[in-house]
This record gives sequence, C-alpha cells and structure tokens, in this order.
Amino acid sequence: MRLYAGDTFYYSVPTTEYTSDDGYSGRCSFTNAYTAYTAETIVYSGGEWHYTISAADTADYESGDYTALFFAYNGENRYRIDSFMLTILPDPMTQPADLRTTARQILDAIDACLTNSATIAQQNISIGGKAIGKYSLTDLMSLRDKYAEMVRNEEHSDRVARGVAPSNQFYIRFGS
Repeated sequence: MRLYAGDTFYYSVPTTEYTSDDGYSGRCSFTNAYTAYTAETIVYSGGEWHYTISAADTADYESGDYTALFFAYNGENRYRIDSFMLTILPDPMTQPADLRTTARQILDAIDACLTNSATIAQQNISIGGKAIGKYSLTDLMSLRDKYAEMVRNEEHSDRVARGVAPSNQFYIRFGS
C-alpha cells in the first residue's frame, strides 16, 4: 500500500473479537528502523475498527518503507489485528518528485536509449554496476524484457490493491 505525505489515511479492520464494548481501544503504528508514527484516532463501528490519520498529521511523515501495525488494546493486553507494508511517498503538491517506481524509471531509460533519445542521466543509470548507455543492443533488449515484466507485475498489483480488475482478466457474460 502507498500513502502520499499530506493525504488523509483511512483503513478499516473487521473484527468481532476485540470490540470497544469489551473495553478495547484501537491503535496503529507505522514503523521502520529510523522512525515510528502512532495514531489513536480510531473508532469501532459496525464490526470494524476504523483508523483515520488526518492530512495535517501525515504531511510531516518522512518518505520510506514502513510496517503498518494495527492493534486492539485494553490497558493490559494488546493484540495485533492486522499489519502490512506501507510506502510513504513525498507530497507531490509541495515537493517535486518522480513518482514512478524504480522499475518504471529504468524501463523508460532503456526505451530512451533504444531510440537514441536518452538524457545523460538516463544513460548513466547503473544496472549490475554498468551504465545502461554502455550495454549492447542485444543486452538492452534483454534488460527491456526483464524490466517490462517487472512493470507489468507492479501495475497488476496496483490494480488489485485498488480493487480494479487486473488488465489480464476478461469477463464474459452469456445470456440476457
């Protein structure tokens, strides 16, 4: 999952085991080796914990990869009810940033090299210790296939995460 700094974060976790009626409150934490962010603006309703972090709060979050942990806590006991990896990206409204994935950036650079339109920065991108501008045409084509597959996988994962049908699946309905 991705979160842009400055965006409101919302996530819900269904559970009937640790409810506010039983004295539990919800907590969440985003942690990595350098930073930890916590939030306690959590409401239990309709069989789910609803975690919300305001845009003002996330605006100060540092970019990076985090483990998102969601807990139910009753003062004595804490139970983890969900977790996942979260990537926090810079706020595109306040910081200039290339929001493409690394695989997409490398694929675009390889395509630019193949069409002789690569910038010096693109030619100097290093793969395996060698600048892509130094690879042979055959090696560039092989690298292009590899990075095109990576980008397809990323795009597929992103579509699934957003609840959109993957682009490699087709649905057919028969009858009226």
